[in-house]
Order: sequence, then structure tokens, then C-alpha cells
Amino acid sequence: MIQINLLPDVKIKFMKTKRTERIVVFICGILSAISIVAIVVLYLTVDVFQKNHLNSVATQITSESASIKNDADVNKIITIQQQLKSLPGLYANRNNPYEIFNILQQSTSKGITISTFNINYQTGALTFDGSADNLLDGNVFYNQLLYSTYSLDKGPQEPLFGGVTISGLSGSTSSSASSGASINYSVKATVPVALFKTGANIAISVPNKDVTQSTLNQPSASTFTK
Repeated sequence: MIQINLLPDVKIKFMKTKRTERIVVFICGILSAISIVAIVVLYLTVDVFQKNHLNSVATQITSESASIKNDADVNKIITIQQQLKSLPGLYANRNNPYEIFNILQQSTSKGITISTFNINYQTGALTFDGSADNLLDGNVFYNQLLYSTYSLDKGPQEPLFGGVTISGLSGSTSSSASSGASINYSVKATVPVALFKTGANIAISVPNKDVTQSTLNQPSASTFTK
């Protein structure tokens, strides 16, 4: 059998070249599309999304900066160095909570028991409860609270307790003293907050242990309230 090649070699090579060209153009088209999509995404990321994010962050920074600048104590808390500088002053001005025990010990007369007490070191408000062996001891204790004084750093004498009120004591002095029955009481008063500063030089003066309203020549029918 005889085969006749109707297409010359040149024609065959041309057709192969055309086919290769179409494949190359197709691949280039796909790569170009991908490149265009990548460029669009990069543009949106850099020029749109990133700008919006930076604007949002800048607005937040401006707001927070204004809030910090408006804080009156910003200079006290902004750096560790400033915090460290404040420590000696805080230590020097610290309260001495144990001073109240010394005050109560010196101003408490015989026959008086203190069971509970509370104190506010910021305001000096003091409340305590307890019992007295009899009404006479309670009367002496009340007047010692009224007339006790203190001096700070050798200064003038000032009242040790202010706004003293005592409740719970009742009955006549003679009957309570003779019966020997203990009486519960509750005291409210204030003490100067300067007494609780560490290193304060305090001198406390308490009236005679046997002082009463009669010895002070200040009788009062309403000394104690129920």
C-alpha cells in the first residue's frame, strides 16, 4: 500500500507551532489574571484596609493620650522611677496602728474592761464596747475620756478624745457600787489622726484615776444614757 503525504513538512511544523502558541497564550492569560487579582488584593490591603486600620489605631491612641493627660496623677504613675521616688515619703508617713493600744491603755481606769473596738485610721472615728465593775468606775472612766489631753512634739495640750458619747450605763452610783454588778457600756469618740503617724512624739495626760463629775465640779444628770 502506498501512502501519500499531502501536507509538506513545513505545514506540519507550522501547525505544531500554532498549537504551542495557543497553549502559551492560554497559560500567559491565566498567569496575567492571577497577577491582576494579586495586584488588586495588594492595593486594597495597602491603600484601603491598612489605611482604615491605621486611622482607627491613630484615633484610639489620640483618645487614650488625652485620657492620660487629663489624669491629675499621671506624673506619679507614669514611670517606675517616679514610683520609686515616692516610696520614702510613703514610708515616712505610714500609720502606726499600734498607737491606739497605748492610748487606750493609758486612758482606761481600773474596773474597766474593753472587749471590742473599731477604728477608722482615715477619720479617727473610734467605737469600743466593754464592761465596768460598777457605775462609779464607769463614771470615772467617762470623765477620763472627756478630760484626757495630749501634746504632739511638745506642742500645746489638746483634747485626746472628741465627741465622746457613752451609752449602756444606768442606775444610781450607790446601788451599783454596793451591788458589785458589772455594767456593759458602749463608747463612740474621735481621736486625732496625727497620733497615728509613725515617729510622732506623743505625750498623753490622763486625769486622776479617781476623778468623777463631782470632783470636777461639773455635775450632769444626763452623763450616761440608756
